[in-house]
Amino acid sequence: MKMKRSNKAIIAFLIPSSLAFIYFYPRFLISWLGKDNPWTSFLYQYTFGFIFFGLGILLILRTKAAVPGRGRDSLWLKILFAGFLFFFTLHAAWVAASLYLPTRQEALRKSNTALLLPANKIQNQITLQKKGAH
Repeated sequence: MKMKRSNKAIIAFLIPSSLAFIYFYPRFLISWLGKDNPWTSFLYQYTFGFIFFGLGILLILRTKAAVPGRGRDSLWLKILFAGFLFFFTLHAAWVAASLYLPTRQEALRKSNTALLLPANKIQNQITLQKKGAH
């Protein structure tokens, strides 16, 4: 089977641009967010995941393995997109929760600090009074 001329041009453009994206995108994320930021790996994972997911869906549609409107194909395509969106949202919620919700240890430390401050003031006053009495 001979490849069309327009397909050759598309492939000739896609391969170098894909390689450039694969090379520069992680470096951009690290320079923008930093290496240790959890959002860096999240964006990296779901950007490339979405690209490969989209390519897979495109392959499915172009080969007519699933045709929207034929039998249950529309349902399964919706399930695939909903699944990707579900895991994307769940993972984003977990990352956000780990960064922005206080942990039990932080809450205990804050409550103990709040309780200790008045006690320390009273202890300091008692110490000062004892030193003044001698």
